[in-house]
Amino acid sequence: MTHLVLLSHHLNATYIQNIHCDTVTIAVTKAQFETHRYHKKRIVYHLAAAFHFAAEHDIPILYEPTWADILSNLPSEDEFIVYEPVEWSMKQDVWDAFMADGRHLTMRPDLNFMVDDILMELGDPPFKLDPLYRRWRHRFNILIENGKPVGGKYSYDAANRKRPPKTLDVREPLMFPADAITTDVIRMVEDDFRNHPGEAGDFQYPVTRDDALLLLDHFIAYRLERFGTYQDAMMENRPFMVHSLLSAAINLGLLFAAEVVRDVEAAYRNGAPLEAVEGFIRQILGWREYIRGVYLRMGKDYKQKNALGHHRPLPGWFYDADVDLNCLNTTISETIGNGYNHHIQRLMIIGNLANLIGVRPLEVNNWFNEMYIDSFDWVVTPNVIGMALYADGGVMSTKPYISSAAYINRMSNYCKSCKYDPTKRTGANACPVNALFYHFLDRHRERLASNPRMTYMYANLNKLDENTRDELVDYARQFIRKQ
Repeated sequence: MTHLVLLSHHLNATYIQNIHCDTVTIAVTKAQFETHRYHKKRIVYHLAAAFHFAAEHDIPILYEPTWADILSNLPSEDEFIVYEPVEWSMKQDVWDAFMADGRHLTMRPDLNFMVDDILMELGDPPFKLDPLYRRWRHRFNILIENGKPVGGKYSYDAANRKRPPKTLDVREPLMFPADAITTDVIRMVEDDFRNHPGEAGDFQYPVTRDDALLLLDHFIAYRLERFGTYQDAMMENRPFMVHSLLSAAINLGLLFAAEVVRDVEAAYRNGAPLEAVEGFIRQILGWREYIRGVYLRMGKDYKQKNALGHHRPLPGWFYDADVDLNCLNTTISETIGNGYNHHIQRLMIIGNLANLIGVRPLEVNNWFNEMYIDSFDWVVTPNVIGMALYADGGVMSTKPYISSAAYINRMSNYCKSCKYDPTKRTGANACPVNALFYHFLDRHRERLASNPRMTYMYANLNKLDENTRDELVDYARQFIRKQ
């Protein structure tokens, strides 16, 4: 008997239809939610989606403490097939369990990626997304006409960075109140994972394919148009801004990346703005494929990288948002409440401040894994270690993604409600982010001053007189000591 075992992120009928099998079982372990102290909403997402998929397709589901317990409930004589997890630890756990029990196991490539030969495509570090994205656009014939990119350009990133408006006139994303299955899962998670961060009771994300498709259709119809303009903007009381909230549904397999790309491309043919459509497609066909390749290419120890030598512990406000910088307080409060931030909040608020303070990269990486509904180690590690923290020394990014308060003030309305003045470097009510920014540049001068992309930053640092520089460094050190 050929027995397909589906994991909790392979929840799509295509996984079953793609191969011949006699039996299908969904397998979920409690242990997979204990690798990190995962946000309760993330655990609910996985479990509710798995239980719904099992019910919809009349498939048995095993939810057991460990893989050994899973195998004790499966026939020993069957030949088993599992779609290969991207995450190193999960892949090893599954493989070791089957081998230890003397089972015959075949791993098949995951179907929810568009680039099959990603390691060959990626090449050797330092990695560059742009030439790959261009090549993939042609390979999959996405926004290509007569062999050229639609509109004459491959990327409209420059048009995707508008400041936030005074009021954002866009519909909120669809939410999906918990049904009976999800309500049972919520109770189970609150009991079994009571010490994990966040709350599960107000969970409203899509946990079925039908609901995920509704979310996609709603995004295309009512939100995509503004995505191109305001995808980098941040506003108080608008945690989802113009973003799709589709990443978790894609990562769980409820939607396939390729179908989302095709549907959004079709929206352009039906009149959606090109800069919005291209910007969204770049996130999936470009960035999602790219970071998977980086994760696989850099290996199991990638998360241990610490090129800048940062070793400070993670401040407590990462879990309670008790910090008097409004940008951080707002963003982390939303993380705790929703299990979600959009990419600029993750990169230029949380990642930026963690880097400026000098938090140990592995601790930041673990927190990102814990706190987001769409987290997987293959997603988190390249984004945090490579992109947000420059902890790999330039394998993924040509420079650290750091900023002073000026960027935060330009791209958000957070500073208007803050006790600190983003335009002030020193003196009463001066924003600590400015001091932290210059302190970062000062302490990493030897490594970074020769970087061509940081010439302007170091020119500004060098313009400061010695007293001002010393005052900024002292202010930054005081702030760091209090964290």
